[in-house]
Amino acid sequence: MKLIGSNIFDINLYHITLPQAMMNLYEQILNNTKLDVQFLIDNKIINVHRNILCCRCLYFRTLLLNDFNEKYQIKPIELTDIDYETFIELLFFIYNGTYHKNITYDIAIKCMLYSNKINFLIGKNAALEKICYYLCLDHNLILPMYCSIKQFSSEFDLLLDYIYELCSQYMNEICQQKEFSKLDKDLLIDLIYQSTQRREIREKEKKIIK
Repeated sequence: MKLIGSNIFDINLYHITLPQAMMNLYEQILNNTKLDVQFLIDNKIINVHRNILCCRCLYFRTLLLNDFNEKYQIKPIELTDIDYETFIELLFFIYNGTYHKNITYDIAIKCMLYSNKINFLIGKNAALEKICYYLCLDHNLILPMYCSIKQFSSEFDLLLDYIYELCSQYMNEICQQKEFSKLDKDLLIDLIYQSTQRREIREKEKKIIK
């Protein structure tokens, strides 16, 4: 294959994998390459590929292809409901199908919340997995997350169920945390009840196996 604008032929270009190709395209974003869609977030311009966004996320397909003003907008599309760092991480997922291995706990939470807001289910679930990983590593994160997640309806039931499961396994440790005594009465009752119920179910299953 001949490299455009040169006399060089590189047979290795045939062997690039799809993940490598998508990573190369993502790196164009980081390198501020001029692309066909621009977003403005935190006063920073982010260039992205329209086709990739539209192909992999219904929200952006609706935003960029349907009869919205953004479809015809020449100026960068300003997003005010997400910060720059979170959007860059979300783009990494859209392009590569996974989040960075070293994604921070806070960014994972933001990605989960924003993905839920735009109904980007696979992005939401992948971020949820990262959050669960951090909760399992650091039990001091469990109660603050529990209080936060209870403010939502049924949108994060999978995460809530995982928190109950963790509490059922580490209740003695969690009861000694300062945040435990500060829990609202209803939250306290709910946490103890759900955790106890799961622990009892687990004990019954062990007896059946024996």
